[in-house]
Amino acid sequence: LQFVNEFLTQIECFTQPLFAATNFVTKLDKAVLRRFDFKLDCQYLTSVQVLELYKQITRVKRLSESESATLLQLKYLTPGDFAILARRTKFSPNASIRDFAINLLADENQRKQAKPQPGFIRPH
Repeated sequence: LQFVNEFLTQIECFTQPLFAATNFVTKLDKAVLRRFDFKLDCQYLTSVQVLELYKQITRVKRLSESESATLLQLKYLTPGDFAILARRTKFSPNASIRDFAINLLADENQRKQAKPQPGFIRPH
């Protein structure tokens, strides 16, 4: 409670634009939420967006059935994942772009599914 009060005091006194991000919006104090004029809710890409971005980044005109099926299973992709793909393809110009892209996107998708544990991890 003391932290929340101090944070609210600091927000009220701050004269510059303040940007904040969280993955835990439901756990924020309502008074803190009221202090932000704009609240953006960033969702994962839709299936259509995933397929279009994949074709755009890989420069593939038509997807195979297995590519489409794999991509449609990846529910946690963001534009940032495709930005990573675009940057990484510059470092692997001779790699099979299709296999490389699917594997990279699957890895990024998998990272978002792990449930982070709050607090510190105690070594065994």
